[in-house]
Amino acid sequence: MRRLAGTLERPTGRNLLTDDLLNKDGALRDSADYLVRIQAPDGFCVPIDSKHSEIAAYQVESVLVLLQAHDLLGDAAYLEPAGRLMAAIVERQAPDGSLPIKLLPDDYYERAKAEVMEYTLEPLEKDGQTYPGSTFSLEEFASFGLSDGLLAMAAAAYERVVDDRFAEAAERALDHYCATFDPVRHKENHFVSFYGIAFALHAFARSQHARRDEMVEAITRLFTEGPNWWDYSPSKLAIVGGNLLAVHGDRFADSHVMPGLDKLLHSGLEVMPGGFGMATSDSQWGDYADVRGALPLAIIMQACDSVAGSTYTRTEIHDRMLDWMTANRRDAVAAGRPFYEVSYPDGRRFGSGTPASILLSWWATGRFGP
Repeated sequence: MRRLAGTLERPTGRNLLTDDLLNKDGALRDSADYLVRIQAPDGFCVPIDSKHSEIAAYQVESVLVLLQAHDLLGDAAYLEPAGRLMAAIVERQAPDGSLPIKLLPDDYYERAKAEVMEYTLEPLEKDGQTYPGSTFSLEEFASFGLSDGLLAMAAAAYERVVDDRFAEAAERALDHYCATFDPVRHKENHFVSFYGIAFALHAFARSQHARRDEMVEAITRLFTEGPNWWDYSPSKLAIVGGNLLAVHGDRFADSHVMPGLDKLLHSGLEVMPGGFGMATSDSQWGDYADVRGALPLAIIMQACDSVAGSTYTRTEIHDRMLDWMTANRRDAVAAGRPFYEVSYPDGRRFGSGTPASILLSWWATGRFGP
């Protein structure tokens, strides 16, 4: 059994999915119910409030949440909202297979400029602070391929549950990814490119696309040749590592995934006990813990234990993470939300966009895809 270096292992560990507030069925149902509550008549899920502006990828991932709830909870009530959202997304798909970064009506993004906490798609001046917005132009979004892999994953999940009405959309999305795949550019240190590559790996591996084997090999090489280039980012490590484990089993666990996880857990990103910040280097972002840090880290620890026989979920740091997540979720549930996106050391919690619901479903299912 592989132990996490430098931490005290306990003889038995708390199960990530058994605490009442962390129960997987309850967490998944809360996620799906929240998405249904915020679904607009046009099919899109419009967040009540969020740390970030809503991007197309969150809408596609929301389809996966609803289909997971239908599949795992056996509740047919989630199927119609999933189909309506997927149809709205596919209607916006361009002839080349891509999706625009903005899927929601323009008035949402105008409102978000005044209400989101820190990140909008365009530069923003707010409360004496300058927020630069996206580091790439909106026109560049499609070339990063984030929505391509996700759309193919959602279509495959929908086909498994119901039918293949979205198969053509999936094929066009993967065609677009092949046409725009640029290993040098995609390996740039940008969240969108990381996530795009990881979800494309997952999508191609489970597809019947004509270039399936070629793309799985190319993306795998991109992830695994050279140093671990997702160091110091909890969500990057978790999503990249999670999809490597999902596609390749334990093949890269000892050489790539677990060394990156060990390094990250010792990097000082705990803003508060069990609450992790976000970073792209050894310096943390902000003075708050982010759900995009703690939840993906918990999932990748669980995934490594399951796939590679490690003991991450039997460590003290894992207990601290469970305590932080339980407190976060307790406050959110009391307010009718699945989870808060960020937590400050003084107890304040903010944000309940669709990303929080998506992450919670990953937590509940222990997986990063359909």
